[in-house]
Amino acid sequence: MTQTFRDIESLIHGDVSDSASLRQDYSTDASIFRVVPQLVVAPKDTADVQALVRYVSKNKNHGLSLTPRAAGTDMSGGPLTESIVVDMKKYFTHIHSINHDSATVEPGMMYRDFEKQTLKKGLLL
Repeated sequence: MTQTFRDIESLIHGDVSDSASLRQDYSTDASIFRVVPQLVVAPKDTADVQALVRYVSKNKNHGLSLTPRAAGTDMSGGPLTESIVVDMKKYFTHIHSINHDSATVEPGMMYRDFEKQTLKKGLLL
């Protein structure tokens, strides 16, 4: 357990993991790349996200960065990092609003779940 792990765990209400198996799970997306992160963090709320940003900003000279991730279906390696993966799909999965010309959803929302709700309203993305 690193100091970064302990620091972040004390700052947020969400989950922090440095388990080798979870880090391996987050080391790939739908691309050919493999990059193993040092931590996987699942913030529970916006206060957790703000705390993470403040912590990394304060400690950026230690090479820390945050890389948000949802389903990991990206084909470019975009959600891969050697630093901290921020798992948005665990807690940030809610629809806030859907209307005729816009929708507001959290970044972990899966399209299949979103589409079920829009189709109920006769709408299609």
